[in-house]
Amino acid sequence: MKAKRTTQLNTISAVTLCIASWGAQAEPGTLSDTPLFLSTNVPANIFFLIDDSGSMDWEILLSNQALNLYPGATHHYHYFDFGHPDDDNEIRTLCPGFNVLAYDPSKTYTPWLGRDNNGNTFQNMTVGAARTNPSFTGTTNVSAHFYIEWKDDGDGVLELGECPIPTGYGGSLSNAECAASNDCVRVQDLTPIEQDNYANWFTYYRNREFVAKRALSEIITNSTARMGLATLWNNNNVRTLITDVDDITTPIDLTAQANKQNLLQNLFDINSSGGTPLRQRLEDVGNYYEGNNPGWGPSPILSAADGGECQQNFTIVMTDGLWNGGNPAIHEADSDGNTAWDGGLYADANNDANSSHTLADVAMHYYERDLDTTLGNNVRTITGVDDNDTQHMVTYSVAFGVTGNLDPTINPGD
Repeated sequence: MKAKRTTQLNTISAVTLCIASWGAQAEPGTLSDTPLFLSTNVPANIFFLIDDSGSMDWEILLSNQALNLYPGATHHYHYFDFGHPDDDNEIRTLCPGFNVLAYDPSKTYTPWLGRDNNGNTFQNMTVGAARTNPSFTGTTNVSAHFYIEWKDDGDGVLELGECPIPTGYGGSLSNAECAASNDCVRVQDLTPIEQDNYANWFTYYRNREFVAKRALSEIITNSTARMGLATLWNNNNVRTLITDVDDITTPIDLTAQANKQNLLQNLFDINSSGGTPLRQRLEDVGNYYEGNNPGWGPSPILSAADGGECQQNFTIVMTDGLWNGGNPAIHEADSDGNTAWDGGLYADANNDANSSHTLADVAMHYYERDLDTTLGNNVRTITGVDDNDTQHMVTYSVAFGVTGNLDPTINPGD
């Protein structure tokens, strides 16, 4: 089966803004234009758990079809070689059909939404002075770069020959060997508008971390929800507890405006290094929602007077790798028989040691658990999708190039 071409930025935005939709006006079988967390008058709590492991700094993310067509392609470097890529697969990393993070001239690349470390709004770049990191002023000249044209036949699926190796290539490709005639495009030969687009890609989109920051900066900027974030390692002390960031609704709330700017700044300060202890950090987030994580602070769930009885609580996990590290305290949450959400469609197919202490177990534990027993249970439900009316945490994930153990084409709810 051919893997469809995807845009990572669009995937992140779609999952976050339209996590799940319903609507009183929606016809059966259709989706409402209103995101789940905007469907009540009480602002939802949305917490971003962002992977800051070392691989989020990588600039190579092979498409599924690239992995199928070129089995040896996993033996590639993690970063672009814009000077002299010296083997076929390293050259192909400059082609967007092969490496989904590569420059794609069919897309328009825009700056992050927010401000750099000097307090200046992010600006469009030029090839003569493209920032190596959007938050800092250091620049480099990228006019000598080049990329490989994706000869897509229109189906958005990589096929053999669509990321061609330039003719005349003799073991190491350089700018001087590139020409339109051999499917290698030099940035210096682009129009000024195309050059600026390339410079924006280089500065704001060329690695996994940058793509995530670009998507989240837009989501946070345009949000009226209550938001916070944490990373796996809390590098640069970026953890930001959930607070009101609605600086859109009038009259403008200056405190919420300051909260939003602080949240954005901490997002931009994320620095990727280390392993991937996703399970332990998701457990920390669940305990935070439950008010059982004193190192973080009190639960963000609102009081009854402020609407906590019907408030929705979400965690968005953004990662590019499978979890590792020590086991969480939670295990077999999907088959321990203590709620209606155990066994059957909710459980792992193999109820053994290999399916215990998983990320899904942690997510299920805080889904089926009443996180605040002092509040009435009036959280809005969706029949067959989310039937839990208690204060609970719903977890969604956005994964860069991660293949799970479930078939995404099968919907148990159908």
